[in-house]
Amino acid sequence: MGKPETSYKKKEVKRSPVGVAAVVLLVFVVIAPLIIEQLKLLPQLWNFILGLLAKVGLVSR
Repeated sequence: MGKPETSYKKKEVKRSPVGVAAVVLLVFVVIAPLIIEQLKLLPQLWNFILGLLAKVGLVSR
């Protein structure tokens, strides 16, 4: 008798075994170079992006 077990037992929160920072780092290391390589195939767009980065001071031309 009494309350059912589910009403007083706390539910366990399942957490991912991989942290968010690890996933972000993996995406940055794997996906970013692939996107950059694709942009290099389009010279006009690549020159535009490099021009913007040069104006900001992130790259030198």
